[in-house]
Amino acid sequence: MSFENLIPPNRESITNYVVKNFSSSYNFDLKDYQSIKEKHFKSDTFFFDLNQYRITRKTYLNYTFPAYHHQLIVDTSNEIDYDIELNIFILLSGLQELDKSRERDKHDRFTYKNSEQCKHQTVLTPTVNILYEKIASLFKLEGLNCEPRTIDTPIIFTHDIDQLRSGWHELYQEGKQHKNLAKILKALLIKTLRLKDPHFKAFERLVDLNKKNNLESIYFMMIKKSYQDSDHSKKLLVKALGILKKEKAVIGIHPGYSTYNNQQEYYKQLNELNALSDKNITQVRQHFLKYTFPETTNIQTNLGLKEDHTLGFAEQFGLRNNTCTPFFLYDFDNNKPFYILQYPLLLMDSTLIDYLDKKELKENCDQILDSINKLKTDFPFQISVLFHNTAFANIRFKGFEE
Repeated sequence: MSFENLIPPNRESITNYVVKNFSSSYNFDLKDYQSIKEKHFKSDTFFFDLNQYRITRKTYLNYTFPAYHHQLIVDTSNEIDYDIELNIFILLSGLQELDKSRERDKHDRFTYKNSEQCKHQTVLTPTVNILYEKIASLFKLEGLNCEPRTIDTPIIFTHDIDQLRSGWHELYQEGKQHKNLAKILKALLIKTLRLKDPHFKAFERLVDLNKKNNLESIYFMMIKKSYQDSDHSKKLLVKALGILKKEKAVIGIHPGYSTYNNQQEYYKQLNELNALSDKNITQVRQHFLKYTFPETTNIQTNLGLKEDHTLGFAEQFGLRNNTCTPFFLYDFDNNKPFYILQYPLLLMDSTLIDYLDKKELKENCDQILDSINKLKTDFPFQISVLFHNTAFANIRFKGFEE
């Protein structure tokens, strides 16, 4: 499926899709939704122009972070003078990522700089949830029940375990850069004497931190070893899995660099991890956040995966689909929602270190925390955050443990 040969879904399909996503965040009666729609929603039969698709400017530009929660939510008007379902559909469905004319990066990733979120500076604005709240307010206006679902874990801590034995090299490079002979010698001793690697120690520290803080984190484990993938031996991987199984931790797959468009390789890696972990793995995050819509979604669907934590921008923290609650992408080929639940990835540790200006680290962290606090205040929310085990080796990454 590509943007050029896409047949727009009809109004009924859009409504069904919005209802499915809305119902993942709110409890309500479908008949009541239809009643609200007929009475309050814009009643025209507008279909979007695929060559000029855009969010209604009123909802997209006037309610951007951090002022969003003071305006649209307190709007008490009974009518909606914009196409609220279409706004939700465009943001959640993955539509903009079908536009292959938008330049992708060297890893074949859809980029923040070419997104609508960058264009309108709304990457920290949960536009979809603002519109959900507007719909919920109309239920209450009519005396109908529409309550947010209870979310036990608003922030899901997740960890990509890419490397378990290359910490010595990272330590060596740091020693070389800063002309620190002690670090250089320590790194060489770890390598030569096959001592426990700093990255494996960091993995153990991470597991211990999660245990001490009662965090039920998800560990996305990588099977394939290559320059672009993981650096570990099968022995170390089995040892790490043993630690996770002992702690009864949740294990997901972190499939290799090339799996985003290669089902055969994906299938091979998933089967191997299932065998090594003695589990039926259903949760995933793509390596390097390499995700091509809908090719990757179709592969994951074919392999029976249920939950994905990939959808965030590598080079910018925020909300790739302008939602702070889990959602379903849209299957344009079959005119129905995909059944894989997408958890919005708000933050990846390496975004702050490898992509954004390190001098602005504190400012960026403050902005992220401010955003999370506002989300907690205004909405039911559930987002994913990513910390690699290597971030806890205190070599290249420093301060994440605190």
